[in-house]
Amino acid sequence: MDEDQEAQSDEIMVLESILDPHAFHVIQTRTVDKPTSGALKIDFHFPASSSSAGGFTAKAVTRKEDKSFQKLSQSVAHLPPLSLHFILPTDYPSQSKPVFTLSSTWLDRLSVSKMPTMFG
Repeated sequence: MDEDQEAQSDEIMVLESILDPHAFHVIQTRTVDKPTSGALKIDFHFPASSSSAGGFTAKAVTRKEDKSFQKLSQSVAHLPPLSLHFILPTDYPSQSKPVFTLSSTWLDRLSVSKMPTMFG
């Protein structure tokens, strides 16, 4: 086992020890010609608020056909998960960076593509 492979193995072991096994899983373990890959499912559950439905209230204003405005509100207690897929190149971490892909069923591609810059 080379140094990169050992470092990758150590990182995966740490992640598996601290993350929920239903949320984190390794798809492909590194072989000579294939990199390690996996995924992390990120769930969104919102704590109960003062309302009986819990979560938070999303509010919007829409314009009706008669050009008047209508206020809308909806309680949200759960959103579908985000999925963070990763690939650890065979020369990671000595030479290459990991590759991450974020996906979601409820965010459009532009919003998903902006997320890494929002947090880094």
